[in-house]
Parts: sequence; structure tokens; C-alpha cells
Amino acid sequence: MITLKKFDQTIKKYKMLSPNDKVLVAVSGGPDSVALLDLLFQLRHKYHLKLWVAHFNHKLRGKESDLDQKLVKELAQKFKLKFITARARPNWWKSQKGSIEEKARELRYQFLLQTAQKIRANKIALGHNALDQAESFLINLLRGSGALGLSSIPPVRDQFIRPLIETTREQIIQYLKSRSLP
Repeated sequence: MITLKKFDQTIKKYKMLSPNDKVLVAVSGGPDSVALLDLLFQLRHKYHLKLWVAHFNHKLRGKESDLDQKLVKELAQKFKLKFITARARPNWWKSQKGSIEEKARELRYQFLLQTAQKIRANKIALGHNALDQAESFLINLLRGSGALGLSSIPPVRDQFIRPLIETTREQIIQYLKSRSLP
């Protein structure tokens, strides 16, 4: 199970946070981002963090997408954090070329960067974990990427930080159960 101590060690190892950082936490409603939010919330006093919760509703799963948005809003309210959300226009994917996943990621990152700029957040926390890292490596390997492409997901890139990058999905699920989080 991930512990607050292990989470903080990863943050220190990659120099992800500094005192008084303003952090936009990207929360999809999935297990990784819910654990990320809870862990950062617990460390907020140690680093004197100002946290905001951001959610982008891609509208890809109909009512389920709306339920994710509602869950994230409720979590933000529970933690007494500001909640910022945006929605994709209906059926946006029908006019797109390329993979839906790639276009959805572009929309989400655009939203996160614009929101961070608007609220003057200097960090954007993402819930990528060790499995995402491994999947990215394998996909890049199969695509024939060179050495740079095989490096997969960096723990820190520009203002993006990934404090769960060394944590497995199983550890995240155990953590959520131990904290009675959805």
C-alpha cells in the first residue's frame, strides 16, 4: 500500500514540490486521481500548498461522465477546495481525425494549462502511476520509438508533476480502501 511517507519520498526524489506551490490537481474520478488528491491534501500543510481541483468532462460516456464530474465536485467540497471544471462539446470526437484517446488527452491538457495560467498555479499534478509508465514504454517500443521515446512518462515535465509514478495500481486500490475513499 502507498503510504504518505512513500508518496512524500517520491516528491522529494524528483523535486516535485517546493514550499508555497500553487497546485492544480487533475482529478478524473478514477482511483489514481482520487488517491492523488487525498495524498496531496494530507501534505498541504507540510509544503504550505494551495490546492485546486480540476476536472475535464470529455462527455465520452454519457451519464457516467456526468457522474464522474459530480463525484469530483463532491470530493472538492469535502476537502473544502476550489473546483474548476469544463465540458467538451457534445459529440466532439465525431469530427476528429486520429485516436479519440489522443484527442481527449489534448483537450484535457489544454484545459489544465489554461486553468493553471488563469489561477496562477505553478504545478499541475497528474495521477499517472507505475502501470501507466510500463504501458507507455511498451506502446512506444511497439511503435519503434528511439531512445527518447522509450523513456515513457517523465515524473516531472515543465509544470506537470506525477507523484504516483512509482506506485502500482494495487497499492493505490489498497490505499483507497484503507481511507474509505471511492
